[in-house]
Amino acid sequence: MDDCIRLRVLRAFPRNDQKTAIQFIDHVLAKLPFAVERIQTDNGQEFGSDFHWHLLDKGIGHVRIRPARRS
Repeated sequence: MDDCIRLRVLRAFPRNDQKTAIQFIDHVLAKLPFAVERIQTDNGQEFGSDFHWHLLDKGIGHVRIRPARRS
């Protein structure tokens, strides 16, 4: 979901891995009417180093949210 205009792009995949995460982000980038500067994800395995470097190769920053902490 875009943080500013709340635009949502959805697509279902049979697996949850880096390959499909990369396919999805390429799908999203093709659909959006504006350039993407940064993408924020959780720390799931599907957003690992292959995904991270794919974004950087496209000139897009990748920010991971901090893991939840207990007091």
